[in-house]
Amino acid sequence: MLKLIVKTRFVVLLLMLSALPGFGQVVYEPQILILSPGGTKFDGAFEKQIAEISAKLKSDIKPGDREKVLQSPKFKEQPENLRMMTLNQLDYALKVDFFKQMPLMTASYLSYRFYERFTNLMVRIKDVQSDGSLASLKAVAAGDNLQYVMNFPSVVFYKDKGVNVAKITVQLFDKNTGTLLLNKAYTGDARNHGFETTCEDGTLNCNLINALSQGYAEVARIVADNNPAIIRERKLGDLRTTTLRTYLAYPYDVALLKQVTGADSTIEQGAVFQCLYNSDKTKFVAFFLKQVAAAKSGLLGVGKSNGDNNVKVLTNKKIGDKGYLDQSPQKYAYTVTGIKYQGKWYFAKDNATYFEADNLQEAREQYFNSLQSFNFFKPNSTDFNPQFWETKLFEKVPDLTKDPQWAKYGKTIWRNEEIENRPYIGLYKVVADRMREGK
Repeated sequence: MLKLIVKTRFVVLLLMLSALPGFGQVVYEPQILILSPGGTKFDGAFEKQIAEISAKLKSDIKPGDREKVLQSPKFKEQPENLRMMTLNQLDYALKVDFFKQMPLMTASYLSYRFYERFTNLMVRIKDVQSDGSLASLKAVAAGDNLQYVMNFPSVVFYKDKGVNVAKITVQLFDKNTGTLLLNKAYTGDARNHGFETTCEDGTLNCNLINALSQGYAEVARIVADNNPAIIRERKLGDLRTTTLRTYLAYPYDVALLKQVTGADSTIEQGAVFQCLYNSDKTKFVAFFLKQVAAAKSGLLGVGKSNGDNNVKVLTNKKIGDKGYLDQSPQKYAYTVTGIKYQGKWYFAKDNATYFEADNLQEAREQYFNSLQSFNFFKPNSTDFNPQFWETKLFEKVPDLTKDPQWAKYGKTIWRNEEIENRPYIGLYKVVADRMREGK
Protein backbone atom coordinates (compact mmCIF):
# COMPACT_ATOMS: atom_id res chain seq x y z
CA MET A 1 0.00 0.00 0.00
CA LEU A 2 1.23 3.42 -0.91
CA LYS A 3 2.29 5.53 2.05
CA LEU A 4 2.04 9.26 1.32
CA ILE A 5 4.16 11.60 3.41
CA VAL A 6 3.35 15.27 2.81
CA LYS A 7 5.81 17.80 4.21
CA THR A 8 5.01 21.50 4.39
CA ARG A 9 8.01 22.07 6.68
CA PHE A 10 6.74 20.69 9.92
CA VAL A 11 4.58 17.95 11.48
CA VAL A 12 2.42 18.53 14.62
CA LEU A 13 2.70 15.81 17.23
CA LEU A 14 1.95 15.83 20.96
CA LEU A 15 5.17 15.47 22.97
CA MET A 16 5.38 16.97 26.46
CA LEU A 17 5.64 20.42 27.98
CA SER A 18 7.08 22.74 30.60
CA ALA A 19 7.18 24.28 34.08
CA LEU A 20 8.84 24.65 37.50
CA PRO A 21 10.27 28.09 38.24
CA GLY A 22 13.87 27.59 39.34
CA PHE A 23 16.38 26.39 36.74
CA GLY A 24 19.75 26.92 38.42
CA GLN A 25 22.58 27.44 35.95
CA VAL A 26 21.36 24.99 33.32
CA VAL A 27 21.34 26.48 29.81
CA TYR A 28 18.30 25.49 27.75
CA GLU A 29 18.09 25.88 23.99
CA PRO A 30 15.77 27.10 22.64
CA GLN A 31 13.90 28.82 25.47
CA ILE A 32 10.27 29.73 24.83
CA LEU A 33 7.59 30.97 27.24
CA ILE A 34 3.99 30.77 25.98
CA LEU A 35 1.31 32.97 27.53
CA SER A 36 -2.43 32.43 27.89
CA PRO A 37 -4.55 34.13 25.21
CA GLY A 38 -5.24 37.79 25.92
CA GLY A 39 -8.31 39.52 24.52
CA THR A 40 -10.82 36.89 23.36
CA LYS A 41 -14.00 37.78 21.49
CA PHE A 42 -16.61 35.74 19.68
CA ASP A 43 -19.92 36.09 17.93
CA GLY A 44 -22.86 35.28 20.21
CA ALA A 45 -23.85 32.45 17.87
CA PHE A 46 -20.71 30.59 18.95
CA GLU A 47 -21.32 30.76 22.70
CA LYS A 48 -22.98 27.36 23.02
CA GLN A 49 -20.37 25.54 20.92
CA ILE A 50 -17.48 27.15 22.81
CA ALA A 51 -19.06 26.16 26.12
CA GLU A 52 -19.53 22.57 24.93
CA ILE A 53 -15.93 22.29 23.76
CA SER A 54 -14.68 23.72 27.05
CA ALA A 55 -16.80 21.25 29.02
CA LYS A 56 -15.51 18.34 26.94
CA LEU A 57 -11.88 19.42 27.45
CA LYS A 58 -12.38 19.65 31.22
CA SER A 59 -14.17 16.27 31.39
CA ASP A 60 -11.24 14.61 29.61
CA ILE A 61 -9.03 15.42 32.61
CA LYS A 62 -9.56 12.72 35.22
CA PRO A 63 -8.69 12.90 38.93
CA GLY A 64 -5.39 11.17 39.49
CA ASP A 65 -4.11 11.65 35.92
CA ARG A 66 -1.24 13.80 37.16
CA GLU A 67 -0.19 11.27 39.79
CA LYS A 68 -0.33 8.41 37.27
CA VAL A 69 2.06 10.28 34.98
CA LEU A 70 4.43 11.09 37.86
CA GLN A 71 4.59 7.44 38.89
CA SER A 72 4.98 6.02 35.39
CA PRO A 73 8.38 4.51 34.45
CA LYS A 74 8.42 6.49 31.18
CA PHE A 75 8.14 9.78 33.05
CA LYS A 76 10.89 8.85 35.50
CA GLU A 77 13.24 7.90 32.66
CA GLN A 78 12.90 11.29 30.93
CA PRO A 79 15.64 13.96 31.23
CA GLU A 80 14.99 16.69 33.78
CA ASN A 81 13.89 19.31 31.25
CA LEU A 82 11.26 16.99 29.76
CA ARG A 83 9.94 16.11 33.21
CA MET A 84 9.65 19.81 34.00
CA MET A 85 7.85 20.45 30.71
CA THR A 86 5.45 17.55 31.25
CA LEU A 87 4.57 18.78 34.74
CA ASN A 88 3.89 22.24 33.38
CA GLN A 89 1.54 20.87 30.74
CA LEU A 90 -0.31 18.78 33.30
CA ASP A 91 -0.73 21.72 35.65
CA TYR A 92 -1.88 24.09 32.92
CA ALA A 93 -4.31 21.49 31.56
CA LEU A 94 -6.24 21.70 34.84
CA LYS A 95 -7.31 25.20 33.74
CA VAL A 96 -7.99 24.30 30.11
CA ASP A 97 -10.96 25.67 28.19
CA PHE A 98 -11.64 26.40 24.54
CA PHE A 99 -9.14 29.25 24.37
CA LYS A 100 -6.55 27.87 26.78
CA GLN A 101 -6.06 24.80 24.62
CA MET A 102 -4.08 27.11 22.32
CA PRO A 103 -0.90 27.26 24.49
CA LEU A 104 -1.07 23.47 24.96
CA MET A 105 -1.27 22.86 21.21
CA THR A 106 1.52 25.36 20.58
CA ALA A 107 3.84 23.99 23.23
CA SER A 108 3.33 20.45 21.96
CA TYR A 109 4.15 21.49 18.41
CA LEU A 110 7.22 23.54 19.31
CA SER A 111 8.52 20.79 21.60
CA TYR A 112 8.24 18.24 18.82
CA ARG A 113 9.62 20.62 16.22
CA PHE A 114 12.83 21.33 18.14
CA TYR A 115 13.41 18.19 20.19
CA GLU A 116 15.28 16.15 17.58
CA ARG A 117 17.83 18.93 17.12
CA PHE A 118 17.78 20.42 20.62
CA THR A 119 17.21 17.80 23.32
CA ASN A 120 17.85 20.41 26.04
CA LEU A 121 15.01 22.66 24.96
CA MET A 122 12.69 24.45 27.37
CA VAL A 123 9.12 25.30 26.34
CA ARG A 124 6.93 26.54 29.18
CA ILE A 125 3.37 27.80 29.50
CA LYS A 126 2.50 30.57 31.94
CA ASP A 127 -1.08 31.45 32.85
CA VAL A 128 -0.68 35.20 32.50
CA GLN A 129 -1.97 37.54 29.81
CA SER A 130 -0.34 40.41 27.98
CA ASP A 131 -1.98 43.19 26.00
CA GLY A 132 0.83 42.86 23.45
CA SER A 133 2.61 46.10 24.22
CA LEU A 134 6.39 46.07 24.49
CA ALA A 135 6.16 47.28 28.08
CA SER A 136 3.88 44.39 29.00
CA LEU A 137 6.00 41.77 27.25
CA LYS A 138 9.19 43.13 28.80
CA ALA A 139 7.61 42.91 32.23
CA VAL A 140 6.62 39.27 31.67
CA ALA A 141 10.05 38.40 30.26
CA ALA A 142 11.82 40.02 33.19
CA GLY A 143 10.27 37.50 35.56
CA ASP A 144 11.25 34.42 33.56
CA ASN A 145 14.74 33.46 32.52
CA LEU A 146 13.71 32.43 28.99
CA GLN A 147 14.71 34.17 25.78
CA TYR A 148 11.44 34.18 23.84
CA VAL A 149 7.89 35.08 24.90
CA MET A 150 5.06 33.94 22.63
CA ASN A 151 1.80 35.79 23.06
CA PHE A 152 -1.76 35.76 21.65
CA PRO A 153 -2.99 39.32 22.39
CA SER A 154 -6.15 38.96 20.31
CA VAL A 155 -8.31 35.94 19.47
CA VAL A 156 -11.52 36.63 17.59
CA PHE A 157 -14.18 34.31 16.17
CA TYR A 158 -16.69 35.90 13.79
CA LYS A 159 -18.85 35.26 10.76
CA ASP A 160 -17.92 36.61 7.36
CA LYS A 161 -20.75 36.29 4.83
CA GLY A 162 -22.16 33.42 6.85
CA VAL A 163 -18.82 31.59 7.12
CA ASN A 164 -17.11 31.00 10.47
CA VAL A 165 -13.66 32.58 10.73
CA ALA A 166 -10.99 32.63 13.43
CA LYS A 167 -8.48 35.49 13.57
CA ILE A 168 -5.55 35.00 15.93
CA THR A 169 -2.78 37.53 16.47
CA VAL A 170 0.56 35.89 17.29
CA GLN A 171 3.54 37.72 18.78
CA LEU A 172 7.09 36.57 19.44
CA PHE A 173 9.12 38.78 21.76
CA ASP A 174 12.91 38.41 22.06
CA LYS A 175 14.10 39.26 25.55
CA ASN A 176 17.73 39.54 24.40
CA THR A 177 17.02 42.34 21.94
CA GLY A 178 13.86 43.75 23.50
CA THR A 179 12.08 43.58 20.15
CA LEU A 180 9.09 41.87 18.55
CA LEU A 181 10.22 39.36 15.95
CA LEU A 182 6.64 38.54 14.98
CA ASN A 183 3.38 40.46 15.31
CA LYS A 184 0.91 39.12 12.81
CA ALA A 185 -2.74 38.06 12.55
CA TYR A 186 -3.64 34.70 11.00
CA THR A 187 -7.09 33.64 9.84
CA GLY A 188 -8.45 30.12 9.71
CA ASP A 189 -11.49 28.59 8.05
CA ALA A 190 -13.49 25.62 9.32
CA ARG A 191 -12.39 23.20 6.61
CA ASN A 192 -10.59 20.00 7.53
CA HIS A 193 -7.40 20.23 5.48
CA GLY A 194 -6.13 16.89 6.80
CA PHE A 195 -2.60 15.76 7.61
CA GLU A 196 -1.18 17.38 10.77
CA THR A 197 -4.08 19.83 11.10
CA THR A 198 -6.80 17.20 10.98
CA CYS A 199 -9.96 18.40 12.69
CA GLU A 200 -13.72 17.89 12.59
CA ASP A 201 -14.91 19.69 9.51
CA GLY A 202 -17.10 22.73 10.16
CA THR A 203 -16.25 23.12 13.85
CA LEU A 204 -14.75 26.06 15.73
CA ASN A 205 -11.83 23.82 16.65
CA CYS A 206 -11.09 23.58 12.93
CA ASN A 207 -11.07 27.38 12.72
CA LEU A 208 -8.75 27.58 15.70
CA ILE A 209 -6.32 24.92 14.47
CA ASN A 210 -6.14 26.32 10.93
CA ALA A 211 -5.29 29.80 12.19
CA LEU A 212 -3.06 28.79 15.09
CA SER A 213 -0.97 26.29 13.11
CA GLN A 214 0.16 29.06 10.76
CA GLY A 215 1.33 31.12 13.71
CA TYR A 216 3.28 28.51 15.59
CA ALA A 217 4.92 27.26 12.40
CA GLU A 218 6.13 30.82 11.76
CA VAL A 219 7.42 31.07 15.33
CA ALA A 220 9.35 27.82 14.89
CA ARG A 221 10.93 29.19 11.71
CA ILE A 222 11.94 32.48 13.32
CA VAL A 223 13.45 30.80 16.38
CA ALA A 224 15.41 28.45 14.13
CA ASP A 225 16.57 31.30 11.88
CA ASN A 226 17.97 33.15 14.90
CA ASN A 227 19.69 30.18 16.51
CA PRO A 228 23.53 30.47 16.34
CA ALA A 229 24.04 26.72 15.86
CA ILE A 230 21.49 26.58 13.06
CA ILE A 231 23.00 29.68 11.44
CA ARG A 232 26.39 27.92 11.38
CA GLU A 233 24.80 24.77 9.97
CA ARG A 234 23.05 26.80 7.29
CA LYS A 235 26.32 28.43 6.20
CA LEU A 236 27.99 25.02 6.03
CA GLY A 237 24.99 23.71 4.10
CA ASP A 238 25.39 26.48 1.54
CA LEU A 239 29.06 25.60 1.06
CA ARG A 240 28.15 21.93 0.66
CA THR A 241 25.49 22.81 -1.90
CA THR A 242 28.15 24.58 -3.97
CA THR A 243 30.44 21.55 -3.66
CA LEU A 244 27.68 19.19 -4.78
CA ARG A 245 27.15 21.22 -7.93
CA THR A 246 30.71 20.27 -8.84
CA TYR A 247 29.96 16.57 -8.25
CA LEU A 248 26.78 16.89 -10.26
CA ALA A 249 28.77 18.11 -13.26
CA TYR A 250 31.15 15.10 -13.21
CA PRO A 251 30.90 12.73 -16.19
CA TYR A 252 29.32 9.38 -15.28
CA ASP A 253 29.01 5.91 -16.80
CA VAL A 254 25.56 4.32 -17.06
CA ALA A 255 26.65 1.03 -18.62
CA LEU A 256 26.91 -0.84 -15.30
CA LEU A 257 23.76 0.82 -14.00
CA LYS A 258 21.77 -0.36 -17.01
CA GLN A 259 23.26 -3.84 -16.75
CA VAL A 260 22.14 -4.13 -13.12
CA THR A 261 18.75 -2.41 -13.22
CA GLY A 262 17.66 -2.54 -16.86
CA ALA A 263 15.07 -5.28 -16.34
CA ASP A 264 13.17 -3.29 -13.70
CA SER A 265 10.28 -1.49 -15.41
CA THR A 266 9.87 0.98 -12.52
CA ILE A 267 13.34 2.42 -13.20
CA GLU A 268 13.38 4.70 -16.23
CA GLN A 269 16.93 4.60 -17.58
CA GLY A 270 16.52 7.78 -19.59
CA ALA A 271 15.77 9.76 -16.45
CA VAL A 272 19.16 9.21 -14.77
CA PHE A 273 21.17 12.40 -14.29
CA GLN A 274 24.11 11.24 -12.16
CA CYS A 275 25.61 7.99 -10.89
CA LEU A 276 28.31 7.73 -8.23
CA TYR A 277 30.45 4.60 -7.79
CA ASN A 278 32.81 3.55 -5.05
CA SER A 279 36.47 2.92 -5.93
CA ASP A 280 36.08 -0.73 -6.97
CA LYS A 281 32.63 -0.29 -8.52
CA THR A 282 30.92 -2.71 -6.15
CA LYS A 283 28.52 -0.02 -4.96
CA PHE A 284 26.69 2.80 -6.65
CA VAL A 285 23.92 5.30 -6.12
CA ALA A 286 22.14 6.73 -9.14
CA PHE A 287 19.86 9.75 -9.25
CA PHE A 288 16.78 9.92 -11.47
CA LEU A 289 14.40 12.75 -12.26
CA LYS A 290 11.64 13.42 -14.74
CA GLN A 291 8.66 15.67 -15.40
CA VAL A 292 5.30 14.00 -14.71
CA ALA A 293 1.71 14.96 -15.39
CA ALA A 294 -0.33 16.61 -12.67
CA ALA A 295 -2.48 14.24 -10.64
CA LYS A 296 -6.15 14.78 -11.45
CA SER A 297 -7.17 14.47 -7.80
CA GLY A 298 -4.53 16.93 -6.59
CA LEU A 299 -2.27 16.29 -3.63
CA LEU A 300 -4.05 13.13 -2.51
CA GLY A 301 -3.51 11.56 -5.93
CA VAL A 302 0.23 12.23 -6.17
CA GLY A 303 2.50 9.22 -6.42
CA LYS A 304 0.05 6.43 -7.11
CA SER A 305 1.42 5.18 -10.42
CA ASN A 306 5.17 4.67 -10.13
CA GLY A 307 5.51 1.51 -8.07
CA ASP A 308 6.79 3.26 -4.93
CA ASN A 309 6.00 2.05 -1.43
CA ASN A 310 6.95 5.31 0.24
CA VAL A 311 6.52 8.73 -1.31
CA LYS A 312 7.55 12.15 -0.04
CA VAL A 313 5.74 15.21 -1.35
CA LEU A 314 7.26 18.65 -0.85
CA THR A 315 4.93 21.60 -1.27
CA ASN A 316 5.32 25.36 -1.22
CA LYS A 317 1.92 26.06 0.29
CA LYS A 318 1.11 25.60 3.94
CA ILE A 319 -1.79 23.58 5.22
CA GLY A 320 -4.66 26.02 5.45
CA ASP A 321 -3.62 27.96 2.36
CA LYS A 322 -6.21 28.23 -0.37
CA GLY A 323 -5.73 25.46 -2.92
CA TYR A 324 -3.44 23.38 -0.67
CA LEU A 325 -5.05 20.05 -1.57
CA ASP A 326 -5.29 21.03 -5.25
CA GLN A 327 -1.51 21.04 -5.66
CA SER A 328 0.24 18.38 -7.72
CA PRO A 329 4.04 18.72 -7.87
CA GLN A 330 5.32 17.57 -11.25
CA LYS A 331 9.01 16.90 -10.65
CA TYR A 332 9.47 13.23 -9.73
CA ALA A 333 12.85 12.01 -8.46
CA TYR A 334 14.27 8.90 -6.82
CA THR A 335 17.52 7.09 -6.09
CA VAL A 336 18.65 3.60 -6.99
CA THR A 337 21.24 2.08 -4.69
CA GLY A 338 23.23 -0.92 -5.89
CA ILE A 339 25.54 -3.32 -4.00
CA LYS A 340 27.49 -6.30 -5.33
CA TYR A 341 27.49 -9.14 -2.80
CA GLN A 342 29.11 -12.55 -3.38
CA GLY A 343 29.26 -11.93 -7.11
CA LYS A 344 25.62 -10.88 -7.43
CA TRP A 345 24.11 -7.41 -7.72
CA TYR A 346 21.30 -6.25 -5.46
CA PHE A 347 19.60 -2.90 -5.83
CA ALA A 348 16.77 -0.81 -4.40
CA LYS A 349 14.72 2.10 -5.68
CA ASP A 350 14.09 4.55 -2.85
CA ASN A 351 13.64 8.18 -1.72
CA ALA A 352 10.83 8.82 -4.20
CA THR A 353 10.02 12.52 -4.00
CA TYR A 354 7.60 14.85 -5.76
CA PHE A 355 8.37 18.56 -5.68
CA GLU A 356 8.34 21.74 -7.74
CA ALA A 357 11.20 23.58 -9.44
CA ASP A 358 11.38 26.14 -12.23
CA ASN A 359 13.19 23.78 -14.60
CA LEU A 360 14.81 20.35 -14.77
CA GLN A 361 18.33 21.58 -14.04
CA GLU A 362 17.20 23.39 -10.92
CA ALA A 363 15.26 20.25 -9.90
CA ARG A 364 18.33 18.07 -10.38
CA GLU A 365 20.45 20.35 -8.22
CA GLN A 366 17.77 20.46 -5.57
CA TYR A 367 17.34 16.69 -5.43
CA PHE A 368 21.06 15.91 -5.68
CA ASN A 369 21.51 18.12 -2.65
CA SER A 370 19.82 15.39 -0.60
CA LEU A 371 23.30 13.83 -0.40
CA GLN A 372 23.86 16.20 2.52
CA SER A 373 21.42 14.11 4.54
CA PHE A 374 23.01 10.83 3.39
CA ASN A 375 26.30 11.36 5.27
CA PHE A 376 28.14 12.35 2.09
CA PHE A 377 30.40 14.85 3.90
CA LYS A 378 32.71 14.58 6.87
CA PRO A 379 31.35 16.31 10.00
CA ASN A 380 31.62 20.11 9.84
CA SER A 381 33.39 19.87 6.48
CA THR A 382 32.88 19.96 2.72
CA ASP A 383 35.25 17.00 2.28
CA PHE A 384 33.86 13.68 1.06
CA ASN A 385 33.18 11.18 3.84
CA PRO A 386 34.45 7.64 3.05
CA GLN A 387 31.81 6.33 5.47
CA PHE A 388 29.21 7.37 2.94
CA TRP A 389 29.59 3.91 1.40
CA GLU A 390 28.83 2.22 4.74
CA THR A 391 26.04 4.37 6.22
CA LYS A 392 22.60 5.78 5.40
CA LEU A 393 21.99 4.47 1.85
CA PHE A 394 24.39 1.61 2.55
CA GLU A 395 23.42 0.70 6.11
CA LYS A 396 23.70 -2.84 7.40
CA VAL A 397 21.08 -4.85 9.27
CA PRO A 398 21.77 -4.32 12.97
CA ASP A 399 21.74 -6.84 15.79
CA LEU A 400 19.09 -5.21 17.93
CA THR A 401 20.01 -7.32 20.94
CA LYS A 402 23.29 -5.38 21.11
CA ASP A 403 21.52 -2.02 21.19
CA PRO A 404 21.71 -0.19 24.56
CA GLN A 405 17.92 0.21 24.42
CA TRP A 406 17.28 -3.51 23.95
CA ALA A 407 16.29 -4.05 27.59
CA LYS A 408 13.71 -1.28 27.22
CA TYR A 409 12.21 -2.13 23.83
CA GLY A 410 13.32 -5.69 23.08
CA LYS A 411 10.22 -7.47 24.34
CA THR A 412 7.76 -4.98 22.88
CA ILE A 413 8.46 -2.57 20.02
CA TRP A 414 11.49 -4.35 18.58
CA ARG A 415 10.44 -7.97 19.13
CA ASN A 416 9.11 -8.82 15.65
CA GLU A 417 11.79 -6.78 13.87
CA GLU A 418 14.56 -8.57 15.77
CA ILE A 419 13.15 -11.98 14.79
CA GLU A 420 12.89 -10.95 11.13
CA ASN A 421 16.44 -9.55 11.17
CA ARG A 422 18.19 -12.60 12.63
CA PRO A 423 19.07 -14.34 9.33
CA TYR A 424 20.41 -11.10 7.84
CA ILE A 425 22.40 -9.44 10.62
CA GLY A 426 25.52 -7.79 9.19
CA LEU A 427 24.25 -7.75 5.60
CA TYR A 428 23.58 -4.50 3.80
CA LYS A 429 19.88 -3.67 4.10
CA VAL A 430 19.59 -3.42 0.32
CA VAL A 431 20.88 -6.98 0.02
CA ALA A 432 18.77 -8.29 2.90
CA ASP A 433 15.56 -6.75 1.56
CA ARG A 434 16.02 -8.28 -1.88
CA MET A 435 16.79 -11.65 -0.29
CA ARG A 436 13.58 -11.41 1.71
CA GLU A 437 11.75 -10.84 -1.57
CA GLY A 438 13.47 -13.87 -3.08
CA LYS A 439 15.35 -11.80 -5.65
